[in-house]
Amino acid sequence: NVLGIAVCKMYRRIGVGRVLLKTLVNWALERGAVAIRLNSGAERSEAHKFYEKCGFIFKKSQYSFIMNI
Repeated sequence: NVLGIAVCKMYRRIGVGRVLLKTLVNWALERGAVAIRLNSGAERSEAHKFYEKCGFIFKKSQYSFIMNI
């Protein structure tokens, strides 16, 4: 379960994110995982396109709630 992934703006579009995800997939496979769940903020549409290009499939939308007390 990946709660977030980000690449510094000056290092985007040169393959860093793709290497990170490929490394993640290999790490998960070595440990017997059968799936990887990746969460991404609703406003990150460019990231969503990237994840889909890397083989992730959009599953569902959801809301996250917090109450500061």
